[in-house]
Amino acid sequence: MAASPAPPQAAANRVWYWQSVDDKQELRHPALIPKDDPALAKKVFLEGQKGPKYTKLSKAVFSATQGPDKSIVSLMEEQGRLTEVPRNVTLQWFEGLLLLEEVDSKGPPSQNPISWWTAEFKKWFDQHRPSIQEKFRLDERRLNAAMYVEKRLYNTAFTGPNFIDDEGKEHEFRREYKGNNPVPTEGEEKDGYFKVMDIVGYLPPWEAFVHEKCGFYQDFYCVRWLEHKDTDFSKTENGATELGCTWEPDECIPSQLDPMRLAAKQAWVTARREKDAQLRKRKSQSATPTPPPRLIKKARKRRDGAPLEKDLLNPELGHDFVPDLPEFQHGEVRSRWPKHPKDYPPGYGAASPPGFCTNSCDCMDDARAQQPWEVRKSWLEDANRSNAADQAIQHFSDQHSYVRRRGTVSKQHFFEALAIFGPGADHRAAKAAGDLAETIQNCIQETLANIPISELAQGQPPVHLPGRSYSPWKLSNDPLLCDLDYEPLRYKVTTNSGNMLPGWVSVHPVSGLITVHKQPPREALPLVLAFELISTEGITSRSHFSIVAAPPDSVPRAWCKLTARVVEQYQDRTNCPLESGIFASISKHFLEAWDYSNRSPKELSLGPWLAMMARVLKMLRSAWGTNMHLAPVRGVPLRR
Repeated sequence: MAASPAPPQAAANRVWYWQSVDDKQELRHPALIPKDDPALAKKVFLEGQKGPKYTKLSKAVFSATQGPDKSIVSLMEEQGRLTEVPRNVTLQWFEGLLLLEEVDSKGPPSQNPISWWTAEFKKWFDQHRPSIQEKFRLDERRLNAAMYVEKRLYNTAFTGPNFIDDEGKEHEFRREYKGNNPVPTEGEEKDGYFKVMDIVGYLPPWEAFVHEKCGFYQDFYCVRWLEHKDTDFSKTENGATELGCTWEPDECIPSQLDPMRLAAKQAWVTARREKDAQLRKRKSQSATPTPPPRLIKKARKRRDGAPLEKDLLNPELGHDFVPDLPEFQHGEVRSRWPKHPKDYPPGYGAASPPGFCTNSCDCMDDARAQQPWEVRKSWLEDANRSNAADQAIQHFSDQHSYVRRRGTVSKQHFFEALAIFGPGADHRAAKAAGDLAETIQNCIQETLANIPISELAQGQPPVHLPGRSYSPWKLSNDPLLCDLDYEPLRYKVTTNSGNMLPGWVSVHPVSGLITVHKQPPREALPLVLAFELISTEGITSRSHFSIVAAPPDSVPRAWCKLTARVVEQYQDRTNCPLESGIFASISKHFLEAWDYSNRSPKELSLGPWLAMMARVLKMLRSAWGTNMHLAPVRGVPLRR
């Protein structure tokens, strides 16, 4: 049965009232800042028992006032019970909605740190927000806080329970500004008071209540201090990001500075209106219907009927590219070249000398072979100079201990330094890096030979095929001849028999991401998959990996055991004399997978373990190929 609508009088008298989040704790007013109670101050400022973590809002309907000063109000709670509370713990209806909007901005209920902001509460709020008067709404999802501050609260200050103004008058939670009083020209520092340079920011109480640097239901102001204008307070409990500024509640600022308060509040209203106008403009622009995207029909075959040529980087795309015949075969370059003044635009002509080309000229044709007279400058030839240069080049080429002359076949003549791998170089660190890289490569391949399907389930860290762990990087003992040590452009994966993969598993052709879409039947495991690494040179490597049933929880992860093998090898400085910087960097990487204090492997999922090992493998191969030296990593000792 649907609930009957509230009577008009009840709907007009809706209010909010404060309650403690913990029903067992007595309510502490959300504007009360502890001063003379060290124990309470510790709970509030150090343990965070303030703001929406300590106090919450509850809905009610105003019934009546009681007492000689009408300080007690009777409320009809949402459950239908009648209760009596002090007037100062109630909140106007729209003001409470503004507070809820700030709470909602902290994230959805599942991720919101405010415990009482439940999915049910948010649903009610989203349904009720559009019913607010239009002048107090920016749209159906956002309330007009600037309008409310300007129309209802412009001359009202939200302060503490006992604010005493410059005339000695005491105010409780609310007071009117004294905006006509001039600001004192000079202050003084004494008895815990400090000189104020300016007030540069303002937060209304509903924003301050949920702000991490505030947490009380008062007006808060960003105060710049005169004697500390260059101090960074951002790390303190109420520090602002601006230099020399902190967030201060209204009760801590004397009433003589009310003109500064009003100026900061007006600046907040102006800035909020500009922000709201920009949001409204963006929304109107996004609401403008855009024409549907033009659908481009993609060809499935080449123009001659043959299959499309697959793109190397994105195998989902294909190409139909047939290069046109060069222009020179049609004689177009030579025939269309300008040879007379009339062939040039007005004001332009041929360089002189040599002047205009003739019909027999072929100098503009870059596709033809160059003539000997075109590549030699005989007027610059000096036989003695040329002979000396040839002897110098030959003498330098004979220094086989540190240089190699290249280009005898390719004709791309250059010299290659051999200082790193020459006869006089120290190869021990580079060889140690290569040996350790082989160990890591074997560990990776051994692990991928038996991948538990539980490591590929939804919610687990992603597992990528580490292509470089299978690339043929040691084709010879000369690192300069190993040119295939790079990531493949594409993975081609099939079953071990060459068939397509079953529907429950897939491997991304570019990233190598292994994905299990659903639990396979028991008889489908183990599944052996073959893959090819495809690079610009074609197929550079072939191998396989297997997906097996998940082992019992009591069985340690196999790859974690292999971590110990790698760590034991690289920490043996006698047999594995890595360069000190490489050693320190590896030690830092292995903090993810190895507990140095207990000398044991950490429990790590397969995806992060493979990613870490692949990073170390790349670095070791670089160290092997270039005899690389690194500066030690700060904070990581070279020996453990």
